[in-house]
Amino acid sequence: MKKYIFMLILSLLMVGCAQPVEPVDDGSLTIMTTLFPQYDISKHIVQDKAKVTLLLPPGVEAHDYEPTPQDIVKLQNSDLFIYTSDHLETYASKMSKEIKNKDNVTINLSTQLELDSEDPHYWLVISNMIEMTNSITEEIVKLDPDNADFYRANRDAYIKDLQAVESELVDLMKYAKRDTIVFAGHFSFDYFASAYGMKYVTPFDSYSPNAEASPQRISKMIEYIREHDIKVVYYEELVDPKLAKMLASETSVELLMLNAEHNVSKEQLDGHTTYSDIMRENIKNLKVGLEYAKDN
Repeated sequence: MKKYIFMLILSLLMVGCAQPVEPVDDGSLTIMTTLFPQYDISKHIVQDKAKVTLLLPPGVEAHDYEPTPQDIVKLQNSDLFIYTSDHLETYASKMSKEIKNKDNVTINLSTQLELDSEDPHYWLVISNMIEMTNSITEEIVKLDPDNADFYRANRDAYIKDLQAVESELVDLMKYAKRDTIVFAGHFSFDYFASAYGMKYVTPFDSYSPNAEASPQRISKMIEYIREHDIKVVYYEELVDPKLAKMLASETSVELLMLNAEHNVSKEQLDGHTTYSDIMRENIKNLKVGLEYAKDN
């Protein structure tokens, strides 16, 4: 059904735009990104030397998003299109094939990393974010070599902050009394958990947003919370945490967000919230559930 809707949008766009769309060229680079992590990287690299657009509207959940005709027009006028993977943004490769701008460069970041599964949430590991930052920077440099030193200096500063976040993550797990969290959502943190030595319990058998939690799995989760004296249950961003609320009503646990950074709210976008800001908020919340005890 989604494929039909997407192809219908493309057909209507082609009919409605019989004349080629001419970009308004003011000489600046134009970059379109699908998700927040590559948007944040790009914004920090180019600063005021290019226009960076986040395809997802603020506050919209990423997995079910379908592009609009306006999105496709913007893409036609872009110099660089960056997306995460064909597995997550199923529309991205179709969109890129419709680009009539012969100078446009499209990057599927998943093809530039060594990944061991189809799980597309690889940006939650700092080493992958660093590789993404390097890849995006070099593509931007190819398009605008005159500002190469500026872009690479910004890249270095961005990576330095990422490395500081990674040190905080290592510190978190080193001084945590627990190593397991309970997550009442579609768990996007598999790469993260593997990289930093964290375990998790979830009622879902997949990170797919279409996965369902069976009554039996939910019942087992309630038993697990009680048996292991769990104090915190985590929930995902930008979706109704109804399961987490139900678990809280049954067990009196505290609810805290674990944000996978697919997208941000309008308030966060307008306030220039960064990837590192959100990851540090995750660390703060994880310290509660994992019983961080460095200072005790």
